[in-house]
Amino acid sequence: MKITNLKIEGFRSLKKIDWSPGDLNVLIGPNASGKTNVLQVLELLSEAAQGRLHDYVIKRQGGMPSIMYNGKADNIAFELIAESSLESANKPLRSIYTFSMVQVGKGASYKVCNENIEEYSKPNMSAKINLSSYFKGKHEDYPDTELLLSDRMAESNKTFVPFKKSLSGWRVHRMLNTDYDAKVRQPNVTSYEHRLESDGENLIPVLHTYCEEYPGFKDRLHQSMVAAFGDDFKAISFPPAAETRIQLSLTWKSLSKSHAAASLSDGTLCFLYLLAILGNPNPPSLIAIDEPETGLHPAMLPIIASYAEEASRKSQVIISTHSPEMLSAFRGETKPTVTVAQWKDGQTQLQTLDPEHLNYWLKEYALGEMFRSGQLENMAQEDDE
Repeated sequence: MKITNLKIEGFRSLKKIDWSPGDLNVLIGPNASGKTNVLQVLELLSEAAQGRLHDYVIKRQGGMPSIMYNGKADNIAFELIAESSLESANKPLRSIYTFSMVQVGKGASYKVCNENIEEYSKPNMSAKINLSSYFKGKHEDYPDTELLLSDRMAESNKTFVPFKKSLSGWRVHRMLNTDYDAKVRQPNVTSYEHRLESDGENLIPVLHTYCEEYPGFKDRLHQSMVAAFGDDFKAISFPPAAETRIQLSLTWKSLSKSHAAASLSDGTLCFLYLLAILGNPNPPSLIAIDEPETGLHPAMLPIIASYAEEASRKSQVIISTHSPEMLSAFRGETKPTVTVAQWKDGQTQLQTLDPEHLNYWLKEYALGEMFRSGQLENMAQEDDE
């Protein structure tokens, strides 16, 4: 399932947004232009599908006034249109999902309203379900601060359960915590984990699982480390650190002693984190990464871009960045869809660049050069006009 269109109204700086992303996307724009707010919407939708909307809004965001446009929007509304390939068995071809959030009183509280899902199982055949009516009398005690889509009873409906599972699996990743006492630097409990958390805390068990269960991932990981660090790199391993714990360790040909995660550089750990995100053998339907270039040497960025290009064949990939080097690293046949975020008239505006217009300039200039010169923003204004 991939997003073909996303409409957002009243969320933070996103007063009214209508966005149609591609398979591989780069979201650019200056600081405070609203790029992170777009990623937060994706995160909110995924958390909500898992039954964690209340925790996300109240505990993590500080309540409705913190996420409403200008602190006083009438409501926050979402419309998500997603499509599956014709080859996907037992999945709808197209899903249109809508809901809104209305503030209760003047405090942090809210309630979910107008929740609907419309499924097209065939090009000209649809089934529209008002979820409030669907669940009426079946689960009257379900809180109005959570999506009905997230209720366990929704899993009994084969019409929209694939949509729910896909939305629940979305992953929005931000900077990895590499402080000296971070979990990624410590021995971790030995466990098989296939799902990398958004904060990367379980990076070590996930890498260990991928390397043990998918030889192709391990081989590609080794090749990527050699490409980044040179032929002196020897191996990545997960030696036992205690009876039930393992640690991450890197070995170099010129050194007799291996290096545990506690002594690795921040950049090395961030590089491994990105390889695990984008090299996932069974990836989620959507992967979003906020500023992946942070902490990395520019020579590593083409490797990350290559992983992102390949990942976009299975998942929808969205990368937020303001790094010319990151943008110029996309040199493969898969060209990213470029969306420019700009701050105008007190709100974020998104403008997706016309691919034909952009490709004309890419014959002479790298994407990063165009970004550095301000040409991408100028093109966004021209396309908008």
